[in-house]
Amino acid sequence: MKPVRLFFHAHRKLVAWGFLLAVLFAMLVLLYRSIQPFMPFISDDAFISLRYSQRLLAGHGLTWTEGRPVEGYSNLLWVLAVALLGWPGMDLVDAARLLGYTGMGAGVLAILATHWPDRPSRMAAGLIGSAAFALAAPIAIWSIGGLEQPLLLALLAWAWFFTIKSMSNDAQNSRRYTLPAGLMFGLACLTRPDAPLFVAAAVAAVLLQAGFKRKGWVTAAWLVIIPLVFYGGQTLFRYFYYGELVPNTALVKAVFTWKRLLEGLAYVRKGFLPLGLLGPAAILTLVAACFSHKNRPEIYLFGFSAVAWAVYLILIGGDIFPGWRHITPLILIFAFTIANGVEWLWDDLFLRLANRPYLSSGLMVCFSLLALVYLFRFYYYDQRRDEVNLYAIQERWEWKAVPVGEMLKRGFGAQQPLLAVDAAGSLPYYSELPILDMLGLNDYYLPRHPPKDFGQGAIGHELGDGNYFLERNPDLIIFCYPDGKIEPCFNGGKQMVADAAFAERYSLATFLAPPLPEKQVNDSTAFYAWVNRFSPGIGIRQTQKQITVPAYLINDNAATYIHLDEQNQFYIVVDPSQEARLKNLPVPAGKWEILVDPLKSAPALKVSVSGAQITSGELTLPARVNLQRDDLISLRLTSSQQSANIKAILFNRLD
Repeated sequence: MKPVRLFFHAHRKLVAWGFLLAVLFAMLVLLYRSIQPFMPFISDDAFISLRYSQRLLAGHGLTWTEGRPVEGYSNLLWVLAVALLGWPGMDLVDAARLLGYTGMGAGVLAILATHWPDRPSRMAAGLIGSAAFALAAPIAIWSIGGLEQPLLLALLAWAWFFTIKSMSNDAQNSRRYTLPAGLMFGLACLTRPDAPLFVAAAVAAVLLQAGFKRKGWVTAAWLVIIPLVFYGGQTLFRYFYYGELVPNTALVKAVFTWKRLLEGLAYVRKGFLPLGLLGPAAILTLVAACFSHKNRPEIYLFGFSAVAWAVYLILIGGDIFPGWRHITPLILIFAFTIANGVEWLWDDLFLRLANRPYLSSGLMVCFSLLALVYLFRFYYYDQRRDEVNLYAIQERWEWKAVPVGEMLKRGFGAQQPLLAVDAAGSLPYYSELPILDMLGLNDYYLPRHPPKDFGQGAIGHELGDGNYFLERNPDLIIFCYPDGKIEPCFNGGKQMVADAAFAERYSLATFLAPPLPEKQVNDSTAFYAWVNRFSPGIGIRQTQKQITVPAYLINDNAATYIHLDEQNQFYIVVDPSQEARLKNLPVPAGKWEILVDPLKSAPALKVSVSGAQITSGELTLPARVNLQRDDLISLRLTSSQQSANIKAILFNRLD
């Protein structure tokens, strides 16, 4: 083997070019894997983080909506990094995806750098490890998914790279790499609140490797001090900015129950299955490497990290997102471990077994080629059949928020109504309106008043209080997804709808959002919203002399769509095939004239009036009614000749 090693040593530039080609190859694989077939997947929760970045750039601070600020994110560094890219004007979705791809690429780079190709075994190890990482479907999904996993994995990968270097017997190298390792772990703690688990695993590995001697304690101290400073600094910021010691996300999601424990066990078990041989191979590598003294640092570091993270996932109940989001750190660990295993097999086991350098090298080349064939042929395709990975291909409802949110922003931007939503990501982000989060992630009250059976439902979807929602008196309500549903999906909404006050206060309107060719939305999008009839900002406007009913409240006919014109005003269409109806409008006693806005639409329309005191046939506008006492009036607008666009119905007092 000496001639081969001498060749690699003598041709360092060639080695460097080979390294760059390996990085480029892995990045292209990752890019293709992400685009085909998962683009344009993005998680709705990603838009929650993007809204914090959006409002930060708009000068509203790290807040999600108006009112008391809450920490509804668990990825501070990610939010700040996206905002930094968005500061010059980059679209925040593009910024998140750029960061995602770059972060995963940094993970690939760390695997290859750990196995710098200065000899054949390291070249094979880097290629196989990086391919195992880049070809994993969860890695591809979360490269574009918009959440913080890529940044976390990048920081962990380089933290492990530096930690392994610091665990070497060379005292000078140990000191040189300890501070960068601590810095990477510290930044990881700012990226996710559960990152200290990896710090603890690294400290345990360092101490065990050093035999609990002084060198190990010094290294471990730096690995702890820097993350502790970062974590403590964020805690102080949280306390003074949000008035809390723990983020809102922990109150919404973190609870220990036997149901969560069983769900966590199932999550970890099922999360391993799509990875095929990757998981078992990594575990066998860790076990086999126990017989090699030089691999002990990696065994301790990756073994402790994998166990700590797996136990944590079991305790929290796993995750509900597509693409095995929380399995991604384990995939990174497996990739590192398999790369170490390939290097160990080549340098130690095969040489010892064959005792013939060229024969052992030939065997190892064959093994490496078979491993790559498996990764590209079976590992790549088998994951596409997994239903949790398939969700990332099928889930596209977040993008309905683009036309829906744009219509709400244009039509209601001046009034700034309070919009209550279940899907707290994409719709709030694109509408930019004040929001009531009915699942509580970004609400102060709900996490501090959980239901009695908290911990028995889906993670993050258990909170809700119908009375609280009615007290907040939102102007608009959209149940379930951005395009809305007539009936609520979750307990809080169901409680609210069951209250008699809801039926008195809210009426259902069907909006039709126009196409947005500039945003690749080429078709109109219909969505349901419950509108507060008595909202001070967008409801029925009443003075002593006039009552104005806006178009979106002329909605008793379910087939009537609410449109938005170029002046950002809502209107409905009345034509021979489409009548408009208004039901139970409170009208005080007196003489009233009924008109429509705009007045030029009146000649095309007829109106029928009904109430406790009057039932008319078709009347010509403007129509007059005389009420001896307060009444609930219903109207029916019809057209027998041509269509008319109506922006409002007006009642003008004549007496």
